[in-house]
Amino acid sequence: MGSQRYDLTESARTALGSSSAKLLYAAVAKDEGDWHSIIHSHNFAELFLILGGRGSFFVNGMEYPVSPNDLVILNPHAEHTEISSDHAPLEYMVLGVRGIRFVNEEDGKMPFIIQMPQAAERIRRYVELLLTEARRKHPGYGAICGNLLNVILLHILGIRNVDIAPAATERIRPECAALKSYIDDNFSQPLTLEDLAKAAHQNKYYVAHGFKKTFGISPMRYLARRRVEEAGFLLRETDYPIARISSMVGFSSMSVFSQTFKRITNHSPNAYRKLSKQQ
Repeated sequence: MGSQRYDLTESARTALGSSSAKLLYAAVAKDEGDWHSIIHSHNFAELFLILGGRGSFFVNGMEYPVSPNDLVILNPHAEHTEISSDHAPLEYMVLGVRGIRFVNEEDGKMPFIIQMPQAAERIRRYVELLLTEARRKHPGYGAICGNLLNVILLHILGIRNVDIAPAATERIRPECAALKSYIDDNFSQPLTLEDLAKAAHQNKYYVAHGFKKTFGISPMRYLARRRVEEAGFLLRETDYPIARISSMVGFSSMSVFSQTFKRITNHSPNAYRKLSKQQ
């Protein structure tokens, strides 16, 4: 993956009303044929501006196709990953912002994808300026980047009927982070909630309640999504039989695999493979 990332070590806060938004990092990335993303989440928001290529974002079990000039907004704790087209690799700029979440004023649901061809160029210029300041690190660059973020957020508010609300910045519990890593490393094994509780050295109730409170998803549903994400990669990149893929990623039967895969991606494994090859 071709990427450049700049962590904002200085405090870069915006002046947007009473917002406590803090810019954590700014990055630009391009798929160079080595992406193998996994479903993950953060305790902060992310803003992706698609520069080129095509692909999809998988957010909380739903697929969202993206193309140039789209803005992808991910609220804190949103389970997500991005998949790039082999023929038109994705390229994007991304900002990590702590302390805020986005709310749709009409129905309370956060809009994941904003199509904004007219405003994309303006926002792109501000993000490029922000990346330049983050790279140079001249005195006061943190404050400059924070104010540029403020301008970007104001442009977003003017494009769609969205509002910005404060978001809790709670720390990830170490035991929950460890359990998440355990699932990522062992998802292909026949894990049960009892197995996860044993691995975490906690009772089942604490594991289920603590994990969901921290990541917004139960550990067993996260396990299912992790398996489906890996299965999607194998369906796209290999010619393995679907039954073999089902077994490789840890499903107990083909029927459970097919039902789970369709519930999360809205496609059967066979349809997903055909669609990927067409793309």
